[in-house]
Amino acid sequence: MGENGRQWTRQMYDWSVVIRAYEALWQELAELRSNSETTTPLTPGTPPYPLCDDPCRVFAHYPTQILNQNQVLSLGSMAAPEKLEGIRTVWMTNFGANKRSSTEVINEVVDAIATAGSLSVGEIIHRYANSDIAVSNYLYRTLVYLIKFDVLRLNGE
Repeated sequence: MGENGRQWTRQMYDWSVVIRAYEALWQELAELRSNSETTTPLTPGTPPYPLCDDPCRVFAHYPTQILNQNQVLSLGSMAAPEKLEGIRTVWMTNFGANKRSSTEVINEVVDAIATAGSLSVGEIIHRYANSDIAVSNYLYRTLVYLIKFDVLRLNGE
C-alpha cells in the first residue's frame, strides 16, 4: 500500500475517526427521535420490544420462594473446593460470573459457613456487602447461584 493509501485508511478507519462517526450518528438519531411523533404509542404494562422482553419480568413468577435475610444457609454437596472449581471451569455453569461476587468473596462466604456450620442470609449480606446496595445485589445473586448448584443449601430443605 502506498503512502496515499495508508493516509486515506487512517483518515477513514482509525478508531478515533470511527467512534466519532458513531457518536455523530447516535446524536442524529437521538434528535430524530426527540423531534418526531410517536407512531405507535406504548401500551402500559407491555414491553417496548415485544420479541425481547425483560427476562426478570417474564420469569418473575417462577421462583418457589424468594431468598430473604431470615433464611439460613449451610454447605451443600458441591461445597468441596474441587467441586466448586469444577463448576467455575465449565462455561455453561460459570455463565454470568461477571454479574456475581468475585471468586474471593465466594470462597470467604463458603469458608465462613463451614466454620460456623450455618449462617443467615442477613448475616452474610451484613458481613460482605457493607451496606452497599450494588454489592448486596451481586451477593444475593451469588447466593442464589450457589444454592442452585448445591454449593450452599437452605436449611430445612
